[in-house]
Amino acid sequence: MDSTIVSYGYLGRMDCKCRHCGALHFKCEIASGRKDEYKQCCHYGSVELPPLLPCPDGMKVLLQAADVDGRNFREHVRNYNSALAFASLGAQINAPTTREPYCFRIHGQINQQIGALHPCADQRPQYDQLYILDSTLTLQESVRLQPRSK
Repeated sequence: MDSTIVSYGYLGRMDCKCRHCGALHFKCEIASGRKDEYKQCCHYGSVELPPLLPCPDGMKVLLQAADVDGRNFREHVRNYNSALAFASLGAQINAPTTREPYCFRIHGQINQQIGALHPCADQRPQYDQLYILDSTLTLQESVRLQPRSK
């Protein structure tokens, strides 16, 4: 995979609010001839999404907690999400080179990996194959595939 250097750019603050859906945008994203309307979020108000479901109380506690459990959850939340996914996203992730805020950047190819419905005789189950196992086996395999965490 070619990992060429990409120059940084700054679009200003993301503080322009769509008058239809409330999504935040950069000033340069406003549609020409329209005031406070954007195509990228709700197509000028023609698409209305249902409100998001509230975050479950247990997850809200873990997301906001300052204790060891909260920090551990936030540090490994992507691993937990991946353990429950039917496919995985493959990407070369470049860490920030300065003290800038972390931003998930993908440069190059993105590929999705999905295994066969059943693993080969010499392979362990992965991705969607875990969901057709006995629930106890599913949990054991998901935990085994993740890096060590609490």
